[in-house]
Amino acid sequence: MRKKEWTVPQRVEVNARFGEVKLDFREARLTAPVTEVWLDVSWGSGDLIIPEGATAEVNLETSWFGSQRSDVDSIARHDAPHFVITGKNQGGSLKVRHKRSGGWSDLFG
Repeated sequence: MRKKEWTVPQRVEVNARFGEVKLDFREARLTAPVTEVWLDVSWGSGDLIIPEGATAEVNLETSWFGSQRSDVDSIARHDAPHFVITGKNQGGSLKVRHKRSGGWSDLFG
């Protein structure tokens, strides 16, 4: 799990095969206007929380009942960070979202 303040390189690679990964980019220092994230969440799960207003293009290779859900806009804008998310998702799950502050989610993650 990565959260709070951390420096994000232009490209991040994460292997969470048979495991779980949570990346929280809300307080991260992004080093480029476009951040590339490559993940392998096969038979595992991934949760990416991007800053409010940021956009994300999600294009993972999915098969074997893998699921992916993105609750954010996919079209890049010049005034907001953009994420390009690629990789593998065979039998796993991936969620890309903004996290609103307040409520029960702040208490329980």
